[in-house]
Amino acid sequence: MELARRELARNQEFVLPGLGALRVRNRKARIGRNPQTGEAIQIPAKKVVRFRAYSSLGELLNGPPKASRPAPRQPEADRPSLWARPEAPEASESPGAPQSAESAESP
Repeated sequence: MELARRELARNQEFVLPGLGALRVRNRKARIGRNPQTGEAIQIPAKKVVRFRAYSSLGELLNGPPKASRPAPRQPEADRPSLWARPEAPEASESPGAPQSAESAESP
């Protein structure tokens, strides 16, 4: 325990191989409330120790992680739309469009 105290004071971190790491974090000063009276009180800034477990420890306890993310969606351009309008005909096929010299001549 003394080794952990010294390392936290010196390096702000103490690693427990295979388990996780203890890290020193700074909490900001904030306003709190006395739950009995409702009176606002000033809570001073202070340092706290947090433990962050390695993922291998979580896997040991809970088994391998399950696929929690859904399959990636297709980009909008590749996805067919339910309300897509039919494509417009080519400009040469539309009525009133200027005709080429070949199509203007009729036998």
